[in-house]
Amino acid sequence: MDDNNSITLRSVQNGSKCIKLHDGSVYLLGRSRDTQITDPRCSRVQLLVSADVKHSELVVEQVGINPSAINGMKLEKGEKRKAVQGDIIEVLASEHLFEVEFPNSSRTESTMTDKVENGGLPIEKTSKPSGTLDHFLKNSALKQAGCWESITPDSLYVFTSDGIKSKEKIAAFDLDGTIITTLSGNVYPKEPNDWKIAYPTVKEKLKELYRDNYKIVFFTNQGGIASGKLKLSDFKQKVETIVRKISLPVQVFVSGRDDIYRKPRPGMWNCLVTNKNDNIPVNYEESFFCGDAAGRQAHCEPNKKKKDFSSSDRLFAINLNLKFYTPEEYFLGWKPAPYKLPDFYAKNLKNTSLLEPKNAKLIDDSTEIIVMIGCPGSGKTFFSKTHLVSAGYIYVNRDTLKTWQKCVKLTEHSVGNDRSVVVDNTNPDKESRARYINVGKDFNVPVRAFWMNVSLDHVKHNNAFRKITDTSHEIIPNYSLNHFSIEPPDLSEGFSEIVRVNFIPKFKNDEEEKLYYTYLLD
Repeated sequence: MDDNNSITLRSVQNGSKCIKLHDGSVYLLGRSRDTQITDPRCSRVQLLVSADVKHSELVVEQVGINPSAINGMKLEKGEKRKAVQGDIIEVLASEHLFEVEFPNSSRTESTMTDKVENGGLPIEKTSKPSGTLDHFLKNSALKQAGCWESITPDSLYVFTSDGIKSKEKIAAFDLDGTIITTLSGNVYPKEPNDWKIAYPTVKEKLKELYRDNYKIVFFTNQGGIASGKLKLSDFKQKVETIVRKISLPVQVFVSGRDDIYRKPRPGMWNCLVTNKNDNIPVNYEESFFCGDAAGRQAHCEPNKKKKDFSSSDRLFAINLNLKFYTPEEYFLGWKPAPYKLPDFYAKNLKNTSLLEPKNAKLIDDSTEIIVMIGCPGSGKTFFSKTHLVSAGYIYVNRDTLKTWQKCVKLTEHSVGNDRSVVVDNTNPDKESRARYINVGKDFNVPVRAFWMNVSLDHVKHNNAFRKITDTSHEIIPNYSLNHFSIEPPDLSEGFSEIVRVNFIPKFKNDEEEKLYYTYLLD
């Protein structure tokens, strides 16, 4: 029979596998030899497909138990929907994909992508479009082919649409809560197909950006990949379906764990500008970032009952010196809403003195005991070894000696031999500090308190910085930090002086210094 009187369903996974649907016929699509689907979740009669060549459409009805989909939009049992040229029929939602081809439609011969990582869906790769939006939409058949790269396993993945071009202007967006939202209405998706385009204006706004010569890039945190809560293959298929739905060339950066690539940290952006933009310098004046994690408070906008879960998207833009918009501002034209930034910002630490009061002596020529006070991760050890042990002070530390009794004994032995001591323990309460004050009284030497002037948020910042830059460093769980408390020291305990110690970081290179003075925490 003449192919001009039939519609083709071409497998997205295997372009050579085709099913011909003749005009006026009803085809049973499901688990069969023709489809080569063996998945037991797929019914033998999963879909009823009616072909109408004259009107260039298919009528697709789901009859199987498990959901099917068209272009990522799920079908329910008994639901009918039309499919046209270039649509993707998913016999099972996100699985067993077939593209609709009508006779005499332009179709470029394709080859498989060069690289598919970790079970990602192989998708067809077409020739590059000329660059205009209309040409792209006409000739790409809305397939949005592309390939995945694993930059760092379980850490950074990049999807690059076929047809993407590097540009000096970057239109950057968060994904969840910005480009898409859940179909179920839940805060978090229940399953890979629980999504829909977030706003009616998204596709048109993105088309305008494409016409204005912007490169469209999505940056998304997906920590569930490393933890095992989110299957990488499922998320890859979800991204591909979203990009097909948008029908524009997009580059997608996916952070899979809590490291340098997780927003608000700049790792994903740095990968884009150094490795994924063909050495074209970014125009920061024209570029921007849009995301929903903006630090907005409850009831700051119409229908906004809850505050934002974090400010990570806004902080990401601040770190990169980019203009920032919320999705409501960019896609709906709302006025900017009030927001709250974190209390701690490392940049505010610059140009501070090491000790307070500034006239406090760091080193005393006579024998003394210095009792360090501060929570884990506050910089006590770094300060003690850098400034005191290097000057000849005996280092007393419970992590090394194991018991406080041994710490007291070493302190007694040292001051008894006219050697100054620094006690590098947390010493959070009067009882723990009294042990060394009593030694000072027994040996008639002064005891000074050196209290780390570091907030809990600062400690968490330092913890994150170490995690990123020094994998050998032991990371302190946030649970331990949140439940740690210090009884402020007082001269009435017997201290000769109480000195506040500011944290002054040291860096191996300029890159570390630049990173430290950014927002690192969600």
